[in-house]
Amino acid sequence: MIQVTPKAIDKIKKTFAKEGVDGGLRLGVLGGGCSGLSYQFKFDTKERATDKVFDYDGVKIFVDPRACST
Repeated sequence: MIQVTPKAIDKIKKTFAKEGVDGGLRLGVLGGGCSGLSYQFKFDTKERATDKVFDYDGVKIFVDPRACST
């Protein structure tokens, strides 16, 4: 499970409204970087069939299962 603070949820909601985003925030993990992993955050219009979906006060966070196992 991931934790998202109320302040972060508020910021995400404001950014979604400003950018006209309808969907959620995708959290991904990519190979590479100094520690061997780098993290990616981007807007996504819908979840994928294999995603774990977390809902925080109406903000959806889409997480690929591979990101959850790291």
